[in-house]
Amino acid sequence: MLCLSLLLTFICYLVWTVSYRHRSYNKEVDIIIVLGAGIFTEFVTPMLAARLDRALDIYQQQASATKIIVSGGQGPDEPISEALAMQRYLIAHGVDKTDILMESHSINTYTNFLYSKQIINNLYHEAVKIVCVTSQFHVLRALRLAQKLGLSIDGVGSHTPYHFFLHVLIKDYLGVMYQYRLLLTLYCSSSWFICLYAAFIYNS
Repeated sequence: MLCLSLLLTFICYLVWTVSYRHRSYNKEVDIIIVLGAGIFTEFVTPMLAARLDRALDIYQQQASATKIIVSGGQGPDEPISEALAMQRYLIAHGVDKTDILMESHSINTYTNFLYSKQIINNLYHEAVKIVCVTSQFHVLRALRLAQKLGLSIDGVGSHTPYHFFLHVLIKDYLGVMYQYRLLLTLYCSSSWFICLYAAFIYNS
């Protein structure tokens, strides 16, 4: 029963993840947050480029002024910060430099949102409409972390290369399960109790 439950939750997670990739987004927003991903040179990887391209699609359809926060620090094996690589990519694709806000200190998804929130609070003193762009497999976990920090945001997913998809999907699925570990523990305990009780009744 437990294995079946976990399988069903994984299937639901997979369907939800795929739906974020194909979701159209036509809302007006004030801020687009693009989450970084590891780079190996001074240029963005194909996966990070896919995130930026999705952000560009949203940015270009905005009727009013919209800022893009590029969020990503510099890892020990990265020649420059992910934010700088993303900024260069966006400028090369026609985005005005003044519309790009740099967040170059984060080291994970949680700090992506923590430091991006500080930038937003320094610039705006009223509620703003925010959308986060990241890879499709990452949207659910990212939105959960943003929620923990009090950020009310939408999420949009970009394409993930198929050869890479299963590995990162499982990784983020486990990450989501960890965030809901208390609820999951209660659910599993209840399932075991029901199974044991049913076995006791059957054998009595």
